[in-house]
Amino acid sequence: MKLEKKQVNDRACRYSRVFGAITVCILIMLATALCLPAFADPIFSESFENGNLNNWYTGTAGMSASKDYAHTGLWSIKIDNQAERLYHDLTGAQNVPQGTPVGLRFWLRDPGPAATKGYIMDMRSTNAELLLGVGCQNGLSSYEIRVRSNSTEMIAWTTLNVNRIFGDWSCFDIQYDGNTQATFYINGKLVKTVTGLTKAQITKLAIGSGGGTAQTPGYIDDITVTTNPTPPTAMYRLTTGVAGGQGTVTGANSGLHESSENITLTATPATDWYFAKWEDENGNDYGIYDTTIQLNLNSDMTIKAVFTPSKPLITLGVIPAGAGTTTGAGLYDVGAQCVVGATPAAGYSFAKWSSLADGSDAVSINNPYTFTVTGDRNLYANFQLNNYTLTTIANSGGTVSGDSGTKAYKSSCTVTATPDPGLCFAGWSTDAAGTNIVSRLYTYTFNMPPNDYTLYANFAPQATFIFTDGFERLNVGYIDMNAAAGNANVSNNGNMNGNPWWGTNPPNNEVIGVHDNISPHKGSQQLMGRAGNCLNYINIAYRANNNNLCSGDFVTDWWFYDAKGQTFDTATSYNYITDSLSLCYFTAAAITQDYPSLAGTRNFTDADFAQKLSIGCSDDIGTGFDHTKYQARVFGSAAAGVTGAYGTLGWINLPTARKVGWHRARIYVGPVKSNNHNDVSFYI
Repeated sequence: MKLEKKQVNDRACRYSRVFGAITVCILIMLATALCLPAFADPIFSESFENGNLNNWYTGTAGMSASKDYAHTGLWSIKIDNQAERLYHDLTGAQNVPQGTPVGLRFWLRDPGPAATKGYIMDMRSTNAELLLGVGCQNGLSSYEIRVRSNSTEMIAWTTLNVNRIFGDWSCFDIQYDGNTQATFYINGKLVKTVTGLTKAQITKLAIGSGGGTAQTPGYIDDITVTTNPTPPTAMYRLTTGVAGGQGTVTGANSGLHESSENITLTATPATDWYFAKWEDENGNDYGIYDTTIQLNLNSDMTIKAVFTPSKPLITLGVIPAGAGTTTGAGLYDVGAQCVVGATPAAGYSFAKWSSLADGSDAVSINNPYTFTVTGDRNLYANFQLNNYTLTTIANSGGTVSGDSGTKAYKSSCTVTATPDPGLCFAGWSTDAAGTNIVSRLYTYTFNMPPNDYTLYANFAPQATFIFTDGFERLNVGYIDMNAAAGNANVSNNGNMNGNPWWGTNPPNNEVIGVHDNISPHKGSQQLMGRAGNCLNYINIAYRANNNNLCSGDFVTDWWFYDAKGQTFDTATSYNYITDSLSLCYFTAAAITQDYPSLAGTRNFTDADFAQKLSIGCSDDIGTGFDHTKYQARVFGSAAAGVTGAYGTLGWINLPTARKVGWHRARIYVGPVKSNNHNDVSFYI
């Protein structure tokens, strides 16, 4: 994302925390030359910038200076045949007295692939009694070392646990303590320590292996020999460039840099372009918006400049989404004054401006906020939830419990109404008169609105009612009132004079006459399961009790025909029946008329009901089911304390034996007792 420009010292901790790859310097320092090791006393260096090999003499074959690649400057030495070898004698001012610690550093551009070989360098005594070499001698995927002491091969080109790096420069260090120990480093990291050497004087340098065939050229550059060396500083690879737009990046080159090196990079936009930001190889924003930056490396790092058309863009966002609106976004001239404002939505108040999309930083708490435009910038208006007061009041006839007091906007709240014995719950309302009903569920869960909120629990006597239906007044055909137009018994939701039955995902049961030689119990019509779930509902609370849940002291009867009796064969669905009548407390959605809107889109499951009381034939035919008996069911919170159930759905085998023919079944819910529970009785 685009962030604001800040002072360098404000950024240092963020760079390290987010990427672990940069430490921004507070002071601007001069960068050291990349080719010089951290050695104490240099006695010989060779960068081949004179374009010749006058300081070297040929061994088995000749090499040449080349401008193909160079670590620094223009020239390096090219190794394009495995048979090539060159020597340089350390004499005169370059003489290394015996017993003096000495170090060799050189840079190698390894072309790859792994099969290529012969890119090596060593330092040795006059007759190679002591020889310390490193590189890629045998065409393997890892670098190798060679150690010869007292004219004996202690280590004959053995691989290191360091993979070769192709197509870029790597740094190699060999340090000999002048006595019995040598250490090898690659890119500033210690890779091997060898002890037990025989003391010898280093007098010569050698490049190349001296045996092989023509191959892809490799290059060696910036050779340095020093006495009294110290261990090199760790090195990391820097990759720079332009990730978008037109411009250049100057300063430190891509490649290896010591961690102690103070690196300076400058992004310069082309004409009619503007520097936007620095980003990594994956396009992630580093959060740095200065054109010139100073940094040190503590791991490999890719940093590229992004340029945009020259007019800066101010982009505004909102945290969290939908919590408010902003003004002031758009294109501005560099140096212009930008004024941004934030307006909270209902339930929120303004908190701050941030430059990060997660709101973890703070730019300003001013609203409006004015600043000078220096480039593209992202700002986010952060809003916080307001607190409001929830009050619950029980009107005459019951009590309330649950949440109340200070609640944050949108926080989840749950309240419960409990009617006194002999009364039923008439719904939660926002007015004392009980006319503005918001829920008819005893336990009502909602999100706190953006204002103080008062809920009243209303209670009323249960209506005296009788509802009967023998299906004689309905048309033959599917019974779902909420079926598609053209259904024989379709009716509008809430039509108190129409068909009261509805089902989920119609069609379901069907009104018929005599069927399979089975006559109705009375009259000329009966109900039969024909399609879908074979399951229909009637909303008794809405139809008979002023849309209030019945609390107790009511009974439901039904007659059902058992066509199979004790015949039970699960291999054929027609060889057993699972018909039952249920009293249900539906809690999945509010029902203000006969059925909720979701009835036409999905079937209901047990999870949609808080309680169920059923009688007839169980649909749970698992372990414990007795196909010779009828069953009753107590499901949900009503099941507490019920014994004798089998399975997990609350079905209970009754003592009444199954028998072919018509049967009358009854569920009686007794009055509410002093402990706010009911006794329930089942009859067949």
